[in-house]
Amino acid sequence: MKNPRTVFLIAVLSLLSMGGASCSGTTPAWDASSPSRVQENKDAGKSAKLPAGVDIYATTDAGHGQLCKAGAKSDQDGMNERPVVYLSKATGGFAWHVQLRIPKDMYQGRATHCVASGNQLYVLIQIDTQSQQTSSQTLLQVVELNRATGAVMAMRDIQVSGVSAAYSAWVDEGGDRFKLDENKLVIKGSYELLSDRDNSPGKEPTSFTVEVPENLHP
Repeated sequence: MKNPRTVFLIAVLSLLSMGGASCSGTTPAWDASSPSRVQENKDAGKSAKLPAGVDIYATTDAGHGQLCKAGAKSDQDGMNERPVVYLSKATGGFAWHVQLRIPKDMYQGRATHCVASGNQLYVLIQIDTQSQQTSSQTLLQVVELNRATGAVMAMRDIQVSGVSAAYSAWVDEGGDRFKLDENKLVIKGSYELLSDRDNSPGKEPTSFTVEVPENLHP
């Protein structure tokens, strides 16, 4: 007959083994309502090589030896872009990268500008409503990311003030077109009315400047 103390120890060790096995297969919960999901880069400590299908539209000095890379990941045909942001580490590789969501009824989107402020990164997203360029609108959105993790903290749709008709807006390359001025984000771009595509072909687009508070929370 086995010693009761021995049987007790065997039972405890068996329970601990079962608990460890179940924990190792657990994945962190993720709130599906969140606009984005931070994804770890397994090769972050090795190199800063971007994966296939990722195009970078802007690389911005984020301070502390880091670079903010804003761009898009497309499918095998080079279509259906999805906005992505990478934060490189001063020691090499990436601290994190994130793919941002766009509304389900939109065709594609890309991150085109990035600016850092303290513990935040602000990214400009340009979203196309349809695949056909002649009928598509480009909509603008600013997303605030947590610098440490890449998690989305807030977002705001950007509207061109004083324009009530349907239009398409865009922001060209250049750090001066999306920047921080004290406690405001300044966005400089162009827009065209959809009606002008048919009624006034060749008409020059109209320039605009929009200023929004650095605090994007409503």
